[in-house]
Amino acid sequence: MDFKNKLKLLLRSLPTSRTEKSSATRSGSDNMGGGEEEKAPKTSSPAQVEAGAPEIEAAQEIWGRFGIRMVILGELDNTTLNTYINYAASDFGQLSSLGTINTAVMLSFVVTKPPVAKISNVIGRGQTLIFTISCYLVAYILMASATSIAPYAVGAVLRSIGQSGTVMMVVS
Repeated sequence: MDFKNKLKLLLRSLPTSRTEKSSATRSGSDNMGGGEEEKAPKTSSPAQVEAGAPEIEAAQEIWGRFGIRMVILGELDNTTLNTYINYAASDFGQLSSLGTINTAVMLSFVVTKPPVAKISNVIGRGQTLIFTISCYLVAYILMASATSIAPYAVGAVLRSIGQSGTVMMVVS
């Protein structure tokens, strides 16, 4: 199957509405005392499959080994960016604001998770993953084209939002 057909498959698998809710709930949640709670079955039925699963599977089919290489490059980025922010702050003559920027980046990384999870529930995992990767892209454009510390800091915070959401969508 060539790239065009895989992309068409991905687009066809996108649901037309997000009002459908999963009917799978845990029984025993209204059990107020003493008895054992029933556990959710370990086998998955079509009703228990998450709404975004077909999109993720289609994306994995399209990306293949290229996706693995992108993950490796992403990890390389994660390990080196904290070093680069020191040099950027130094070049802008704003080393004193480095602590504030790092604090804002870490807070945005932590605070982003619940809203991204809610967005994922509303619009779907595939679309949320596209949104978080777009945050990465815009952040790198801001950081690369920054001529002062303010746009660089905004880009760093936006990158943190993209990283937090992407990790949550890919790992979860």
